[in-house]
Amino acid sequence: MAKNILIFEKIASDLVVTQDINNLVKLEECAKEFLNEQNVDGSEVAYFNFAINYAKVGDYPNACKIIEIAMKKFPESISLRALYLRVVTEIGDDTKAKELCNEILQHIHSLPKEYWSKQVFVYVIEYYRTLLKRETREDVREKYRTNIDMLLCDFRTHFPSLEDSYLIESEIYRKSKPSKERTLLLSAIENSSTCIWSAIRLAELHYEQHEYKKALQYLSKHCMSVAYDDTNKSHEAYVYYLSAMCKSNQILKSRFCWSLKKRELRVKSIYKEFELALKPQMLLSFSAKQNAEKQICILEVLTGVKSGLAIQ
Repeated sequence: MAKNILIFEKIASDLVVTQDINNLVKLEECAKEFLNEQNVDGSEVAYFNFAINYAKVGDYPNACKIIEIAMKKFPESISLRALYLRVVTEIGDDTKAKELCNEILQHIHSLPKEYWSKQVFVYVIEYYRTLLKRETREDVREKYRTNIDMLLCDFRTHFPSLEDSYLIESEIYRKSKPSKERTLLLSAIENSSTCIWSAIRLAELHYEQHEYKKALQYLSKHCMSVAYDDTNKSHEAYVYYLSAMCKSNQILKSRFCWSLKKRELRVKSIYKEFELALKPQMLLSFSAKQNAEKQICILEVLTGVKSGLAIQ
């Protein structure tokens, strides 16, 4: 009797929530069991999500193997093909993979843009960006730049209310033209129905400039009231973390301007945000955890208000 892909997808989804060494080992075992199965039933979406779980933890070889099987089961799926382009570039130089990628690109580009989903646009653009980074011949690099510019234009035309096209383009200019990055992020906020990630990035930029009030304005207006699902816990954690970092720096900068009682209440509210960000299920990055714990210790020493949090 054939197994259903949902069984494997559920196991993998549960394991990636906490990416410790034991869960990564279990993920590898789950992939081996799946790959040894002769016949696995299920939908295209379930196969897609199953592969994504492995990409999330950097297991790109297993992600590619899963997608290759899925593409045979769903030969008309443009989403699976675009995902393969995005994932396979993380593995390295592979002649066979390059040939398959060229075939996939030809197929995807032969389809009208009306058939392209948001994910297809994102993955194809990211694929060209990876090729651009690796290419040394200027004529070929210019070809990739042209492809990226055209796809960004098409993406914005077909999905005018999504912030993704602005985000991808802003990342291109992050190092070379910071002012251009900021302009694109502001355009995303002005034109998109939701703009969480653009607001987070703008808050980061203001935080780096020690403009904590402006950073908090972006976070409170666009990020704090959002209902995050289980797949976006790391983003929710980062919002709490960044908000707490801004507020704690504010209070450290002007702590003597506050009454003792008001300062204590303010600091405790900051500790609460740090506590939310540091919950294991929130998946805050290791470096952010270190920064948060260091900031809590500084707050405790300089304000005299204890957090009650278990700091390692």
